[in-house]
Amino acid sequence: MRTYSSDNQYQSKAGYTGALILFLLAFANFFLSSELFSSRVTLEHQLVFIVSCTILGMLIHELIQQYFFHRANLQNNPHTIKPTYFRSTKNLLLSSFFRFIIYLGLITIPWFIVNNHYYFQEPSFNSTRLFYLYLVILYLILGLPYIYFTLKFKGALRYEFNDYAILSMICLRAIINCLLSIIVGHKKSTGFILTNRRIKKVFLVFLVNFFFLTLMTKFLMLEYNGFSQALNQIMANNFDSRTFFSQYHTVYLMLFHLIFVIDVGLAIIGYGIASRWLNNRTKSVDMSLYGWLVVLLCYPPMNSGFTDQFIGYGRVSTENIITSETGLMIIMPLILICFFVYVWATAALGFKFSNLTNRGIVNIGPYRYFRHPAYTCKNLAWWIDNTYVLSNIWASLALLTWNIIYILRGLTEEKHLQQDKIYQDYQRQVPYRFFPGWKGNKLKIKN
Repeated sequence: MRTYSSDNQYQSKAGYTGALILFLLAFANFFLSSELFSSRVTLEHQLVFIVSCTILGMLIHELIQQYFFHRANLQNNPHTIKPTYFRSTKNLLLSSFFRFIIYLGLITIPWFIVNNHYYFQEPSFNSTRLFYLYLVILYLILGLPYIYFTLKFKGALRYEFNDYAILSMICLRAIINCLLSIIVGHKKSTGFILTNRRIKKVFLVFLVNFFFLTLMTKFLMLEYNGFSQALNQIMANNFDSRTFFSQYHTVYLMLFHLIFVIDVGLAIIGYGIASRWLNNRTKSVDMSLYGWLVVLLCYPPMNSGFTDQFIGYGRVSTENIITSETGLMIIMPLILICFFVYVWATAALGFKFSNLTNRGIVNIGPYRYFRHPAYTCKNLAWWIDNTYVLSNIWASLALLTWNIIYILRGLTEEKHLQQDKIYQDYQRQVPYRFFPGWKGNKLKIKN
């Protein structure tokens, strides 16, 4: 979910650094991969390296930005938390160890699924399996010291109330007790597991991160392949009057895929990293079936296996409306501008990027002007890129239906986010929902 932040709160701009690093490393990997890596290093490993370097750069940016923010706000600093929960080193060490084991179990579950379930055995998921493998290895190396120092310096009770490890242990104990009760003949209800909002939150956060992290790691491979193929084609041809339009179109494709390499790379980081130190832990999850449905309709396997079967605007007979090279050359930059704003919104979210969750409120970048810039620009780009739908009423209605789905996504997100008072303030500061300055989408907020 595209979430936001308030002016009077700390606003990380590490996403901009991440976008710049991904931009530079995409080109560097293309031109220098033969020198940097041996022939045995696959593209999947190279992409893991690129994302790892991006994470490191974003963390360094975050460290520097937080340092200057804290220095300027020593008297009223919301990020300075004195440890109040652990009173002895022994308790701290024991708690760190048990949490390490619980988190290890939670991390190995998705690793096991992507390595054994038939759906993830396609070659397109090679990068997904590799990302989860490195995630497990990294956690085994750094997990315990990270948990120890986090609890030591961020061990406040306000964190412990919603700690995923604690809630997972509570849920596991309840399930074991229930099974034992059934075995000995005393049926015990597990209803509280399903009704306890904190436990439901942990379960849904796990589903969100697993679902989207597997998709984003797959998409990164696809987008980088598209970028490298277009760049290869550019390098193989010379610019001259006979091939100018072809080269122009190839440059467009290169930039198009590069934008999504950056977008998907930042999304992987957003779904893969949540920390008290980064202030991007999930505050709440959309628990409505309707909210989940309108989001899942937009992603595989539902968009290809279900949605596209009924509202696939490319499935009906159409005719190209704009056929001249001049017209197409005008359209391509307009599409890139739309998707530039789209990825700008992703970069503005940075570590807080997610779907179906509230991980903090952000109002930097395009979110200063309207509340759903990514949705608006993506849908506008679709109409510019697919003018042929205007030649068939059913194709036009199909694309319009996709627009409606994204409008519903924006509305369901806001219904969820309005539970956060900071978001209510943000709505007053930025009253326009889908288009800046258009009164038709201005929200009236009840006081």
